[in-house]
Amino acid sequence: MKIKYSDFVVDGSGSILGTTYAKNKGGAYRKAKSMPTNPQTPRQSNVRVVFASLSQGWKGLTEAQRAAWNTAAPSFPVIDSLGVSRIQSGFALYIRLNTPLAVFGTGAQVLPPEAAPVIPQTVTTLTISAATVVNFVTSALTQNSDTQFYATAPMSPGIYNFKNKLKRIAVANAGDSDNDVESFINAGIASIFGPLTGKAGSMMGFAYQSQNAGGEQAPFVYMRLIII
Repeated sequence: MKIKYSDFVVDGSGSILGTTYAKNKGGAYRKAKSMPTNPQTPRQSNVRVVFASLSQGWKGLTEAQRAAWNTAAPSFPVIDSLGVSRIQSGFALYIRLNTPLAVFGTGAQVLPPEAAPVIPQTVTTLTISAATVVNFVTSALTQNSDTQFYATAPMSPGIYNFKNKLKRIAVANAGDSDNDVESFINAGIASIFGPLTGKAGSMMGFAYQSQNAGGEQAPFVYMRLIII
């Protein structure tokens, strides 16, 4: 539970006993705490396997290597749910930077990278048709940034809150062409959601996140796509 004080409590995030405090575009609110389900999805299981593997990897580092991660931690601050900059432990930084690399089959870094900005992709055109033909145009994946792509199943165009329904559909490496990425996305949509025939007018949520060679990630970019 995180709380921000002035003379009074001005912000909060998390749960105390049976109450959860959070905020959205309408402002701060509280609600009864809900118990999360454990669906054991393949992705969830894979994340646990990666975490377990990296935890063992941390134990296998030398004292000097672990000290290097602890020393580097202040160069990689994170922003918490209240917008406050926090410094992680060396272990947390090791897990945070190496987990994204595992998605692309890259081995864990035993020493921390130099802190470097992530150059996010800029998607200038993205349309989708009922024939599962994605027209995808970006700034091109020529920067030192790999990118993961996510989408939802077709749903009502009146839905705007779709983040919890996103599934990863494709990954692209730095240097992949727009045509390559179109092919990856189309294959992912067909494999996960099936044909979009008869879905014209429905909405699909879409998101992507870029990362650099050191495992630092840019913020997610979210889009709503109406199937044409």
